[in-house]
Amino acid sequence: MRGHLPGKMHNAKHLLTMLQEKCSPILTNTTQGLYTGETGYNWNAGTNNWENDYKSIQTNNADGNANTYLSQNWNGTLSIWSNSSFSTNTYNTNKWLIATNDQVWDDNTSVWVNSLRFNYTQNSNGYLTHRRIEEWNAGGSNWINDSESYYWYETNPFYTSIEEQAADSIELLVYPNPVSDGVLKVNSNANTSFQVFDFSGRLMQSGELQQGTNSILLNEAKGTYILRVGNSATQIVKQ
Repeated sequence: MRGHLPGKMHNAKHLLTMLQEKCSPILTNTTQGLYTGETGYNWNAGTNNWENDYKSIQTNNADGNANTYLSQNWNGTLSIWSNSSFSTNTYNTNKWLIATNDQVWDDNTSVWVNSLRFNYTQNSNGYLTHRRIEEWNAGGSNWINDSESYYWYETNPFYTSIEEQAADSIELLVYPNPVSDGVLKVNSNANTSFQVFDFSGRLMQSGELQQGTNSILLNEAKGTYILRVGNSATQIVKQ
């Protein structure tokens, strides 16, 4: 299961879902209007009452950005709130989100354990250009790569906001990387073209990507190459 970006957008979608499922969340906000949490209830037709379902608690930093996000579920048997997941956000000096660490609650040991880690890269305008997801390897006590996505934006002087640009972005999921069997999978949300270069800048191959999952056969020798899509590029390794 993938993690999420805690904050108003996620909770707005969650609120809509809960309403459609005949639930009644109650949102909590500070005097400054910052989102700080919500409590959701399910309707019990048998007792004709609302019953506890879930609870979310968010803390915000001095800049008003989400700092931590705690999710709990109601344990009807014990009549207590049980921990479910906990997310911690990290920001750079520009106040841009650069990492999110997701943890899940271990009922057996009553401690938080690592689950997923999201690393984000922005361009000079603060637009998201790269997201990498890592999974926690409990056996080796280390993070291992899971997947990554790249984002591109059209250069258009008529665009005035990140919301407008994001609507026309190209999102790619490139895997596996490194490539061991010579077949690189690229999942694209739009039709576009690609090129593969070696480190000397020589074009090795080019082609078209269709919306959905594509397979690129890397006939080149083992080594490091550059996959270019539009005006952006990423490094790929063939083993």
